[in-house]
Amino acid sequence: MNRILTLFLCSCLAQLVVAQEDRKAEIWNQTSVSCNLTKKLQLSVTEKMQLNARDGSVQLKFGDVSLRNKINGWFSAGGGYRLLYIRKPDNWAVEKRPMIWGTLSKEICQLSCSFTNRLEYRFLDQSADHFRHYEKINVDFPPVTPLQLRFYVAEELFTRFNTDNFHIVRLYGGLNTVQRRHFRMQLYYVWQKQKNALRHWDTYDIAGINFNIIPF
Repeated sequence: MNRILTLFLCSCLAQLVVAQEDRKAEIWNQTSVSCNLTKKLQLSVTEKMQLNARDGSVQLKFGDVSLRNKINGWFSAGGGYRLLYIRKPDNWAVEKRPMIWGTLSKEICQLSCSFTNRLEYRFLDQSADHFRHYEKINVDFPPVTPLQLRFYVAEELFTRFNTDNFHIVRLYGGLNTVQRRHFRMQLYYVWQKQKNALRHWDTYDIAGINFNIIPF
């Protein structure tokens, strides 16, 4: 396992090091604590930080709380609230974001597939409030090696309900490493295109790590 993790981390770091000058490089860290209130209802609290890979400065940080209800074997729905701080040249912009979503899940040829749609309303202190739609497709591959490591790929699309419309796309390649009853860890690389204030597209290379703690 150590060899696989080392190779994966080295490949992510190599992407950040060799990124072209006109590309941005970030490191993401997310920690979630989830509690199963019932067999179908789960409460989660999440914290995330996005760091500039070159100087270590925090570019974005957020915390949220959410509830997810597993309706049946193939559909779950939930809602939550997120508070974000986004670094600006002279200060921090604040966003407050209520959200609702639904996820379809299905096993196809030993692949675990899911499709999520989320509707959110963004209360912004430095620009106009608006609705936004989020879409995610995730595919987990069958476990490999006796350690049950699972590779996955995913895509995310963000569309504002204003003149900006579609403004973020992300492509993920990652590895589900530790998968225990009470603790899970993911390592991943993200290629991101994001529309900036001038409506030009910035390119990001991102290395990330997620922790999920399930106390009971």
